[in-house]
Amino acid sequence: MTERELIKRIRDKYSYELTPFDDRNVTRVLADSGVMFFYYYPQLKLAVLPPRPEDTESGFSMIENMPDGYADPYVAADDRAKFLALYRSIELGDPTAQELIRLDDGSVWYRVSLNVIRRDDDGKAQVVLGIAEDLSEIMNEAAGRQRALIAANDDLKSVCNAANLASTANHKFLSSLSHDIRTPMNDIIGMVALAETYIGNPERLQDCLSKVSASSKQLLSLISEVLDISRIATGSFALDSAEFNLPDLIDDVLSDIHIRTDQHHQSLQAFLFNLTHENVIGDRQRLRQLFTSLLSNAVTNTKDGGCLSVSISESDTGCPKTGCFTFIVSAEDQDSHLDFAPNTAEQSPDNLHTDFGLAIVNDIVKLMSGSIKVEGSTCTITVHLALAEETDRLDSMTFAALAGQSVLVADSSNVSCRSALESLNSLGLSCDSASDGAEALDLIISRHLHQEDFFAVILSREMPNFNIVEAIRTIRQEVGSSLPIIISSTVDRPDIAAEVKAAGADGFLVKPFFRSRLIHLFGDLLNGQKPGAAPVSMLDAFQQEDFGGKRALLVEDNEINAEIAAEVLSMVGLTVEHARDGLRAFQMVQSAPEEYYDIVFMDIQMPIMDGYEATAAIRSLPLSYVKSLPIIAVTANAFAEDVQAARQVGMNEHIAKPLDFTRLHELLVKYLG
Repeated sequence: MTERELIKRIRDKYSYELTPFDDRNVTRVLADSGVMFFYYYPQLKLAVLPPRPEDTESGFSMIENMPDGYADPYVAADDRAKFLALYRSIELGDPTAQELIRLDDGSVWYRVSLNVIRRDDDGKAQVVLGIAEDLSEIMNEAAGRQRALIAANDDLKSVCNAANLASTANHKFLSSLSHDIRTPMNDIIGMVALAETYIGNPERLQDCLSKVSASSKQLLSLISEVLDISRIATGSFALDSAEFNLPDLIDDVLSDIHIRTDQHHQSLQAFLFNLTHENVIGDRQRLRQLFTSLLSNAVTNTKDGGCLSVSISESDTGCPKTGCFTFIVSAEDQDSHLDFAPNTAEQSPDNLHTDFGLAIVNDIVKLMSGSIKVEGSTCTITVHLALAEETDRLDSMTFAALAGQSVLVADSSNVSCRSALESLNSLGLSCDSASDGAEALDLIISRHLHQEDFFAVILSREMPNFNIVEAIRTIRQEVGSSLPIIISSTVDRPDIAAEVKAAGADGFLVKPFFRSRLIHLFGDLLNGQKPGAAPVSMLDAFQQEDFGGKRALLVEDNEINAEIAAEVLSMVGLTVEHARDGLRAFQMVQSAPEEYYDIVFMDIQMPIMDGYEATAAIRSLPLSYVKSLPIIAVTANAFAEDVQAARQVGMNEHIAKPLDFTRLHELLVKYLG
């Protein structure tokens, strides 16, 4: 349909003489340039337009009932009111009007210009020339730039929000870190001040020093955990691999945790089930960190006066060189919900205490091919460790002598009693049990009257309504001194061991009952010896050694550290010579005669020549004995890669500062004993 045919159709329908703007060349040029050209007849409410792509079959478009009918199919919904207002302005007498209008789905933009080309005698518009210029490309580009600007602004807001959140998290972290550092530091400073006032009171002085030691370990653990968090973030976290004794590790952790449980009036019990391997190979420091973090978190999440327990068991992996060890930490209070999640960022404002070790628990467990499972107030940890050769074994004669011997275990805790009986039965002993002190005394006296005395009795100090000192005295009065009485306790405290031994007990046994310690205990009993009580302090066993005639070279640049180490080494009879840097140490070994030094304790970070360089230089000397001379790293460089680096340059062992006297004792016995 042509324009003329369309106009004729309009004339026939409305019987109205129309004279459209009939420059077809202008129409064509405008259409080719992306401009829509049309006529609008206000009296007829009708518009004549050139074809749109979808109207090519029908020719020119004719939309009746203008403008309402026109707006609906062509104009975007949000712009229809603006479009109608544009046409009404022409009807009201404006000669021209212009507006930006979106068509279709809103992605097509037109600048619509209306110009009155004919008015009637009353001044009303009869014919209006409309030109709609397609500005879609320009507007869409502008819209794209605006969207990009908005997106960039949103990104900037996100960065600012992230920075604010990071700043808040950093503030919370530093507040928690400050709290957790200052707490043990306050304990240390306060206990040192009290110790100075108790110089003439050995018992109170010992108590103060024990608490200083426990708080120092807590502070050291915190420092290690914070450093490990940083190492995890940089991807440099790794495990060491060395042989260690699992009972010693567990005792070490429980000893520290008991300080905290005592502060909250909580009880903590430990149980063993089927633990057949006590010497393992792995990262002792990380495993200790794992246990300490979990137990500390349990203490934090359990109300004062609550009960905590930890059980240790071993299961077969099908591989003779690997063991699967399971540790279960739980709170008996069912209202407790132990949150062992490694993310500790969300903290209550009223509780800034943060167990930073939880942030690395998952990483440690994964590296040990293990798993974590948390259900309410119970957390189960499973790790895999390589098995080392067991040194504490029953020889055939000792096992035969113990077979069938009767032992009484008295404990009010059913789980603790079951754990003890399992360990004792593994040695071939025949065991009876009692659930309270009165029952135990009745059994002991009754067996004695029937001349069927027990081989030994193990009485728990924690049984309720039971005075352990009075019980020992009663047994001695009724049975005599020949019956070995062993007192068991959940805590390893020198004052308790001294108290029960003074009352007449033969030995002191800390729960849980590790197989190796039972072997030593009953081996002493078979040999007619009294089982030894726990040492009064950690230096007691160390000082009992005598390495007189042996010479040690101490390489240390810090004067206070050198003073401490020299004093400790002198306690066991060692002659100590001191070098303040690696070069001086090398020169002293070089100028000394063959076999002059028996052992070297080497710091790492030193001026002139560090410990690694000094060790390599000493090993290269043309002296026959330097190849086998024990060189022990004693350093604050305590990460797994530091241990490996020490071994690679020829060092035999590694001790991390602060000085671990138990570890030092082990190495002196190993290399000088």
